[in-house]
Amino acid sequence: MFPARFSSAWIPDTLRTLSIAQMSAAVIGYLMYLLLGPGYLTADTSMIIAIAVMIGAKAMHPPAVSSAMIFAFQYTKPNTLMLFISAVVLIVILIGLQRASHWLIR
Repeated sequence: MFPARFSSAWIPDTLRTLSIAQMSAAVIGYLMYLLLGPGYLTADTSMIIAIAVMIGAKAMHPPAVSSAMIFAFQYTKPNTLMLFISAVVLIVILIGLQRASHWLIR
């Protein structure tokens, strides 16, 4: 699940896209899970809504669509949303540190 995020996180100017796409897709998948329960209909609906939100926000990040599907299919651990959000925040902090250190080296 995480290699897709790390590979795209280091491309310049994708911090906004990465954070908006991943967070919105995860929240959409989780909300659809709460509304419809786990299953294929939930996964389909959450992926379609996540794609529409990413297009509307001009923050298209294809690996984020899988985040919506992952949260829609969860059966036993519905509290994983906070762990996921913490991971995305940590990635954003690490990218910020990388850019700051790169700026200091110049």
